[in-house]
Amino acid sequence: GATCPRPYCLPSHLVPTFKVAAAQVDYSPLYRCLHTCEVLGVVHECAAYYKQERQKQAELVLRPSSTMDSETTYRQYFHSVAGFFIAEHVVATTTQGLTTRQWLDSLWQQALTSIGKVMKQQLARCSTASMIREVKQLIVDFNATLNAHTYSVNRLTDVLLQVRSRYQAVLVVAASEAFKAILAEDNYTQITVDDPAAYDKVIELYPYPDKVFAELPCPKTFPFSWAVPRLYAEVRQFVDMSYQFLESIGLSNTEVDEMLRQSTNHLLSKVLSAILTQTVRNQKLPVQLLTQVSLNTTQLETACEVLEQYITSTSKVKLHFLLACLSITSSFSSTVPMQTLAQRPKTAYLSPCNSRLTCSSSWRSTIGRRTSRLMKPQTT
Repeated sequence: GATCPRPYCLPSHLVPTFKVAAAQVDYSPLYRCLHTCEVLGVVHECAAYYKQERQKQAELVLRPSSTMDSETTYRQYFHSVAGFFIAEHVVATTTQGLTTRQWLDSLWQQALTSIGKVMKQQLARCSTASMIREVKQLIVDFNATLNAHTYSVNRLTDVLLQVRSRYQAVLVVAASEAFKAILAEDNYTQITVDDPAAYDKVIELYPYPDKVFAELPCPKTFPFSWAVPRLYAEVRQFVDMSYQFLESIGLSNTEVDEMLRQSTNHLLSKVLSAILTQTVRNQKLPVQLLTQVSLNTTQLETACEVLEQYITSTSKVKLHFLLACLSITSSFSSTVPMQTLAQRPKTAYLSPCNSRLTCSSSWRSTIGRRTSRLMKPQTT
């Protein structure tokens, strides 16, 4: 008989599982069968039959038997696939003439294609970010395990990025709903704090960077309503949850930083901007409240500068290294004549050279049009 190969460079937390699984597999019947075929001179026929049957078994393993709707079902799926290919690795390294590395690599490439399709189909039904993160970790462990058994896992990175695409879509949907609720509940009244405890409550949500204001005694009034700190906290949570997926999947800090900025860019310039525009159009706010909306947007630009620092501390990429900055165009910050607004860019884009975030001014134009219409003298 032959012993199973050592677990190579398998991550330490997976080694105990590997040893237990390896000890439970008895390859001696296969070795005896191969020896009999060698004596009879039919090794070639034996090998052809073995490969044919294992091909069929691989197809069964790679096809989930039911809907994968829990972490357990995903775990069972990846364990089955990993077990199949670990067993084939053992057979390939402890026998001669039964299989070839070329055949095994071809089977593995077919498996990667199948895994990608299965993940795409199954995760399309998943709407829970925590569940997708669990699947991500299963793929990371699966990647490490198969890599430790000399399989090429480069294409598994594509599977991970495919899973991330679904994950980000789920996060965006959740953030969108939160943005709508925050704006619907806001009273567009500046926050007044009567004591340091109330001040700290605001700062916990949004670290307002005005040092002069911080030194003022209470009571004092922030220049924004509760929508600003609540929106900032929601975006920061989006960054945190995005990072939870990106960590430990083999990306460099620079790649993580770039992906965080791109996803946050999309959230602010496409999603939040559109929701703000729709809110102003639908709520028919009076002039004084529209003025507070304008002041809030000024603070949202400042909040993006704070968010830039937060992303940098999360990704551990120094500012001067990427020369990157999350900011919102000046149309986001002050009331400007409608003639100027008409000249502002109406689309959002991410400059590939410096990851600079720019946001649509369409909703600012909406504010301007609403204000102009409401301030016109009524004629009789």
